Amino acid sequence: MMGGSTLQVKVSDTLWRSKPHPAGRYIVRVTGKQYWESGIVEIRANETTTVVPDNYLPASVSVTVMDEGGKPLQNALFTRATGEYAAFLFRRLVPVAGMKAYTDASGQARLEGLRAGRHDFSIEAEGYEPHRLELTLAEGATESGIQVFLKVAVGTITVRLHGMQEGQTYTIWIMQPRGVPVREKRGAEFETEFVRLALRTYTIGVSPSKGGQAASQVVTLAPGASDQVVDLDVSQLRESGR
Repeated sequence: MMGGSTLQVKVSDTLWRSKPHPAGRYIVRVTGKQYWESGIVEIRANETTTVVPDNYLPASVSVTVMDEGGKPLQNALFTRATGEYAAFLFRRLVPVAGMKAYTDASGQARLEGLRAGRHDFSIEAEGYEPHRLELTLAEGATESGIQVFLKVAVGTITVRLHGMQEGQTYTIWIMQPRGVPVREKRGAEFETEFVRLALRTYTIGVSPSKGGQAASQVVTLAPGASDQVVDLDVSQLRESGR
């Protein structure tokens, strides 16, 4: 589905009808022995939309991901770019047909089941700057031998907590756009440093470790401004139930 949400269903017959969904734009994917993906499907209120899979010769893309010194990077994420950033702390290493794959010990990953046409891909690994790859695929083509070298991320965010309450512990987290978690630090002290962050925009948040109110601030890491200090006032934050 568009917007990052996914509904998984098992289909035993040739006809499947979904439950009602909000009006909007969706992508329908069918996985099994073969993989199929629709274009963008517009669902309108109080209407039934019919989607019929068509046969096409799928294309595939293989990449080898390495650091600047040529060392293979394992568990780097190779995905079709959707505008969302990758999560590394809480991720589940579960490939999704035609959408995302993780590199093996040799740094290799492969995406299959792709339609012919122009595609944007993203390659990301924790502690490295992301890399974008644009390819135009022919029907049934196999693109291989692509090598991607990721640069070490140089961003640093230092978080300082002001007004800490005696006996109360705090959790600091870093979020990317759309709430994708990157890293967190439990039992945070007055000053906590996060290093090797990619240059992009983050939301820095803090809350009592046992849950409760939160405070946050948005910060952008950019060339010439790769080191940022964030001051957060926690004097008014209380744990749940207090």
